[in-house]
Amino acid sequence: MSSKSLLPSNASSQELALEMSVCRLSDVPIRTRDIWDYEKCPSNLLPWLAWSKSVDDWDEGWTNEQKRAVIAASFSIHKQKGTVGSVKRALSSIGYPSRIIEWFQSGGSGTPFTFNVRVGVNDRGIDSSIIKSIIGRIDSSKNARSHYTLSLVLSSSLGVKVGALPFISPKYICRPYQPSLPVTTVECGSAGMPRIAITYKVSAL
Repeated sequence: MSSKSLLPSNASSQELALEMSVCRLSDVPIRTRDIWDYEKCPSNLLPWLAWSKSVDDWDEGWTNEQKRAVIAASFSIHKQKGTVGSVKRALSSIGYPSRIIEWFQSGGSGTPFTFNVRVGVNDRGIDSSIIKSIIGRIDSSKNARSHYTLSLVLSSSLGVKVGALPFISPKYICRPYQPSLPVTTVECGSAGMPRIAITYKVSAL
């Protein structure tokens, strides 16, 4: 029997076995705090965490990063629900930047209680599930009276890279014999590219 046992010396084998089983329970990690943390919550429990945080729309097709971001943004979305900021934050939480133009703004429709939503989908492309997800986020965060027109903007960015190539140019000058070592100079050519010039002094024959 273990020296840490609280059972008397005449304890039965069944009692000792039960004690050992119960002792191992202390080694089981208790992750109650992690369950309520959107960053540490196990992936399979995220839907329940979203429900407890009043996330209005949920898509099992979202990535884990998107799901956690949606849960994290839920409080601020509800705090500003029905506003432009709420709609933009809802779309941003699933990774889509947006621009909202209301009916009275320049470029708006002019029809009262309408607005345009321009969503950037970058170079990832779009499909029916993405469109459904975007519409769901807008519907759950906008005010009830307004109607909107959705525009999906596909954009792509190209990076411009600049390279510098060193240029070595030997120059030979014939002068009367005078022992010396090669003289190296560094010049700055066009576009800021370095140019290395090596001058050799050669004796005349």
